[in-house]
Amino acid sequence: ANSFSSFYKINRLSQERNQDTAATAEPITPEMLLAMNIEAEQAVLGAILIADKTIIDDINLRVDDFLQPSHKIIYKAMLTLFKANKPIDNLTVN
Repeated sequence: ANSFSSFYKINRLSQERNQDTAATAEPITPEMLLAMNIEAEQAVLGAILIADKTIIDDINLRVDDFLQPSHKIIYKAMLTLFKANKPIDNLTVN
C-alpha cells in the first residue's frame, strides 16, 4: 500500500477510532478532522519536496483533493514543474 493512502482514509479511520474507544473518550470533532486533513496535506507536500519526484505519478492526487487553498496552489505548482520535467524544490515551487 502507498504511504499516501492515509490521505484518503482520514474519515474512515477516525470513525473506527470513535467506535473502538471507550464511551468516555473524546469524540473526533469536525475541527479535529480538518486539522488532521491539513496535517496530511502538509505531509504529502513535504514528501514530494524531499522524495523522488516520480511519487507524483504514484499518489495520483488532483489539485482539488486538497482542502487548504495554499496547498492547492503549491501542489499545482509542483504538478506544473513535474510535467515540464523541472526540479521540484523550495526555490522552484516559490
